Amino acid sequence: MLLLYCFSLTFVQVSYSQEQQIQESIPKAQNQDVSSELNKIKEQLQEVRRDQLNYKIEKDLLKETYSSNIQTVNIIIAIVLAFFAILGYLGLKSVWEMKREYQKELNDLRDLKEKFNHKFLEIESQQKSAEKKFKEIAEINEKQDQRLSLLEIQEKISTLIRNGNFPRAYSQVLQGLEQYPDDSLLRSQHYYSLLKLKRFWEAFDFAKKYFEEDENNIYMLADFIEIAILLENAIDYEGLMSKYRTQLAEYYSEDLIFYFDTLRLYFEGDIIKLVDQIKSYVESQNMNESSLRINGWMYDEAREFLKGKKDDELKTIMYKFFEYLDGDINGQELLNIMNNTS
Repeated sequence: MLLLYCFSLTFVQVSYSQEQQIQESIPKAQNQDVSSELNKIKEQLQEVRRDQLNYKIEKDLLKETYSSNIQTVNIIIAIVLAFFAILGYLGLKSVWEMKREYQKELNDLRDLKEKFNHKFLEIESQQKSAEKKFKEIAEINEKQDQRLSLLEIQEKISTLIRNGNFPRAYSQVLQGLEQYPDDSLLRSQHYYSLLKLKRFWEAFDFAKKYFEEDENNIYMLADFIEIAILLENAIDYEGLMSKYRTQLAEYYSEDLIFYFDTLRLYFEGDIIKLVDQIKSYVESQNMNESSLRINGWMYDEAREFLKGKKDDELKTIMYKFFEYLDGDINGQELLNIMNNTS
């Protein structure tokens, strides 16, 4: 439209310029034909001007219409852009809110996971602790059951021994040792059953075997020394006394060592040394007191073994000495008997 307006303006100027040129070029002395021509030209010029004015008016109307349309389009575009801006803002805001909510939920899930892991570890620890306690209780129960079973076996054997049923007691001992081979009381009952069955050499081998396996077993050492003396077996008595005298005295008393020494003198057959040793021991004690001299020790095996020996003054003195050690007679009574015997 701008080109069209420029073209029209140029055309009017050219026309106006031509008109001036024509008027100047016509002489005043021309005839009326020329004037008539001029009038026609003026009319034509006026028509051109009128057309030009109409064009200008139409152009202004078109311009106004265009401007109005442009403004409307701009308004619509602005509205659309504003609408999309609002939608974008709302969308971004919604996205941000969704992101924040998602992040919050994610953090909550992480916290929940941490709590769950902590709770799981706590439960796992409690479970392990419960399993450990259950295992300990089961082990304790098992040990208690074994202990009760062992006590039942020991009590049954002790009852059989008290009742004099030594073959049955020996059989029960063997069964018990199969289950509890390291039990010291069962070993002692085994040894005692062999003595009561007069299987002395088996008792000696048994005592020797278990003493060699456990030299700290002072009870078995004492049994081993006694049966070795009764069997007149060549053992290193002095060496054993030198090594274990303190333990024997602490476990029993010095009286047990004196008993072993006296028993050895009996088998040596020296009645003078035997009487002198017993007298020195008795006179060092309360002469009028009758009491058990060696706690936890019995002389049944020695008495039983001496039954096979010949009857003489030595044997009589030893039997009375056993009675003194058991508390059946006092020291004065023992000395009187030995004075009358010797």
